[in-house]
Amino acid sequence: MRRARVCGDHLGGELAADLYQRFFDAGWLEGSERDIEVTQHGRTQFAAYGIFIEALAQHQRRSFSSCRCCSEWSDHRPHLGGALGSSLLKLFLQSGWIRESETSRMLQISASGLSHINRMAQLQVLKTAG
Repeated sequence: MRRARVCGDHLGGELAADLYQRFFDAGWLEGSERDIEVTQHGRTQFAAYGIFIEALAQHQRRSFSSCRCCSEWSDHRPHLGGALGSSLLKLFLQSGWIRESETSRMLQISASGLSHINRMAQLQVLKTAG
């Protein structure tokens, strides 16, 4: 469950924490854990995956540019929550890259899914699913 899990309505676990850091390193996100902004570059990149920041913002009470950070219990690293975090989980599930367990919050990552996820903000290759 440490590798990938559902955390509320978004992706959690080491995979989510690794992606969170990768998005910052690649310039898709900027700011601090309390004040995260999606950069223009990030908006373009997320749109390539069908995640449109402006459309998500219309469903939020506050500006979407203030993405929500969620603390990661498994290794005390943050991951992305809020509408963007939820959208990433939906993308991965709908694409068949990950599957939900019927008995727990654990997520199973397919080999193909890991390959696709590794292409996002491609700076380093994430660890394989355990």
